[in-house]
Amino acid sequence: MNVINLFIVFMVSWWLIFLMVLPFGVKNHYEAGVDGKDGIEMASPIKPHLWRKIWLTTFFTIIVTLLFWAMMEYDWVKIT
Repeated sequence: MNVINLFIVFMVSWWLIFLMVLPFGVKNHYEAGVDGKDGIEMASPIKPHLWRKIWLTTFFTIIVTLLFWAMMEYDWVKIT
């Protein structure tokens, strides 16, 4: 398995996992009961915790990439 292939698997997996993790734990202004004055959109998130989600995504992506590498290296799945 090539380093470039692993990098591509990592990047694609990272974005997929990030888009799956992104809505977890988000509370918008409407759910929090904050009024919509001062030009605030009611559907905008209060605290999206993006850095926490980025680190969580990176952690899970490393695990997924290592599992993919192990499947290819030890022939658990053959792709011809």
